[in-house]
Amino acid sequence: MWQIYVIRLIIALTLCLGIMAVFLSIIKGSNSEVEFIKMWMGGISEVIFLGSIGYAVSGITNQVALGYMAAVMYYAVNIGAHDKFKKLGLFQMASGTYDFAGWMLAAAGVLLVAGIVICEERSRVRG
Repeated sequence: MWQIYVIRLIIALTLCLGIMAVFLSIIKGSNSEVEFIKMWMGGISEVIFLGSIGYAVSGITNQVALGYMAAVMYYAVNIGAHDKFKKLGLFQMASGTYDFAGWMLAAAGVLLVAGIVICEERSRVRG
């Protein structure tokens, strides 16, 4: 099963990378002053981190809807309290901070691996 999870993860990551690049290209093409690489890395790290929260929660609970809800709740809480989450807070680019991307990607990696391992163990137990 883990091979299927990894393939689906690669497809999702590829789509996210491409969509973010297209949107930033449109913004840059309309004569907006954006730092393309910084914005792309920051946006991608937030997208992957939010997705990994959902994936890990759905792996733990075996309920996809709870995974979506966890990611939405994290997003909603960050609207008013993003400074409380330090390097894992969303919306940091609005204040000109871009040094969070590595932390978010590392945390996302841990959550994704944990989610895959939990799903794999659950499928072995069921048999």
